[in-house]
Amino acid sequence: MLIALLPKLGHIIYKYNSVFDSFENTALEALGVTELPYLRTLEIDKDLFSILKRAPNLEQLDIITSPFFGKAGDSFGERSKIRTLRLENISSPSALSELLSFAVKDLRSLVIESCEKFTMRFFEFSMPGFSADVIEKIRDYRHSLETLHLDLRDVIESSPSYRPDCTFHDFEKLEHVFLNTRLVFHTLRDLEGIDGPTVEDRHAITRLLPPSIVSLHLVWDGLDIDRLEQGLMGLVDATTDRFQHLKLVGLDYEERLDETVHHAMLEAGIEFTYERWPVSFEGGPGAEEPDDEWIAYGIQ
Repeated sequence: MLIALLPKLGHIIYKYNSVFDSFENTALEALGVTELPYLRTLEIDKDLFSILKRAPNLEQLDIITSPFFGKAGDSFGERSKIRTLRLENISSPSALSELLSFAVKDLRSLVIESCEKFTMRFFEFSMPGFSADVIEKIRDYRHSLETLHLDLRDVIESSPSYRPDCTFHDFEKLEHVFLNTRLVFHTLRDLEGIDGPTVEDRHAITRLLPPSIVSLHLVWDGLDIDRLEQGLMGLVDATTDRFQHLKLVGLDYEERLDETVHHAMLEAGIEFTYERWPVSFEGGPGAEEPDDEWIAYGIQ
């Protein structure tokens, strides 16, 4: 096996293929590979060969499928060194809890994506309270997290419930944040929806963000655009007193917002850009695959 021939690999991308079913999960041991001490980054979908437990110095882990088949082994737990964690195709809070257990308690960077894409079509699922449950679990890292990418754009919550602690306001070191717009605004309504929004749209974004925020990236996923513009205007008004470190606001939106938003950002000294953030892609043969990189252009 290639891994056995290159024991000093620092970065491995391992994706499951049915041909590996014929191998025993002890294949690496049979080849004399008991540890991969140089491995720092691992992207994996199924850990058939127990790569995780052989990588005691792993710093970044990308798990690209859920549920994830594999066990961390004795190399993790309190001795984990994983401070960057990327999780794709998350479809339940319980699955998220299991995968978060791989990381250290002072996790620095976290990417969570619930979305899959099949031949250019979104797969959507409904789970009331899903977004709030996810945020609640992320709060365990509010003392250490610096970068958060939370992409739940294919989660349809017909009756999202408001929770007072559904916020990142008290995250002490959080500087870079990515959110989908429905997550920001739809978690603001009360359970019954009788009295309308629990929080006004103008304060929807500001109630979520911590004072340490440096860059905010939003992806539009069907929210009424007037509500988003109100939230951005409220963010601008709060920069002087609450968000003095905010330098950049990016938006994935195919059209252009009202000019009042552009001018307000400019006067506040905030760079406002339009960006492109493709979703995680899993297509069949011949499917068109989006670029891995996001594309941004500035507002003059």
